[in-house]
Amino acid sequence: MVVNGNLQIQGGIDSANWVTFRGYRLDKQVTGIPYDNLPGQWLGLFLMRKSGVHKIENFRLRGSQFGINVGNTTLEELNTVSINNAPQLNITNAEIYNNSVYGLYGFLAKINATNVLIHDIGRNAFTGVLGGEYLLKHCTFYLRASNYFDHKQPAVYLSDYHIYNTDYPAIVADLKVDIFNTVIDGGAEEEFIFDPIDFNRVTSTVENSAIKTKSGVPNYVISTDNIINLDFGFENVTKSNFHLKENSVLIGKGKDIQVLYDIEGKSRKTPPDIGAYEF
Repeated sequence: MVVNGNLQIQGGIDSANWVTFRGYRLDKQVTGIPYDNLPGQWLGLFLMRKSGVHKIENFRLRGSQFGINVGNTTLEELNTVSINNAPQLNITNAEIYNNSVYGLYGFLAKINATNVLIHDIGRNAFTGVLGGEYLLKHCTFYLRASNYFDHKQPAVYLSDYHIYNTDYPAIVADLKVDIFNTVIDGGAEEEFIFDPIDFNRVTSTVENSAIKTKSGVPNYVISTDNIINLDFGFENVTKSNFHLKENSVLIGKGKDIQVLYDIEGKSRKTPPDIGAYEF
């Protein structure tokens, strides 16, 4: 789906009534595996450059190649992109999974994500390229290797540049990232990468989040009350169950940022738990 206008998706509050984007095949392979279980069955959702403000609530997307892409453009207009013509996506209460490349991808875009769960993705759960403005609140991003994915890329990748042709200099733009009460985890040693050409272009705050990282949060990022490299206490990651165990280190460690309900509509405590799910 390619959107050049304003996309509004409003699913029902109960997850059984969420709007679902998926492939259309209802049959099985000769091996007996349903096509619906296979990643890469369709291209994805593309919110194009110069489109408007998009609102998605109570939504799941699965089985695509590129997930949700925000800010795509044509090669002819590549040099005209700026934050001033960036589309904005406000996405709340969503699950994105089983995509072969990306979960949620921003190309010099504006993305506000709250209570978003992204898992089982081939490359990155969340990507911000060529800068942009990103606000992540109470999200859970978890990637691991599986029968379909060889997990080597980080769950979250952020950069201030884009290189289309190596014969020319990179295009560079400001990157603003604020992350609160969010889990960034997975099976690789490094799940959280900032990759700027010019770190002076980066303005970022990471607070009360749970992160798996080998290199640590960069020193040009304001980092406060984060939990680093622990077992975060999910119920069963191999079965994609990211509810919290009763002894999870994420319980009660969030910051009160006025997100009143979790991804399932459960009331959040004060202080809240970290991630998309409240225990």
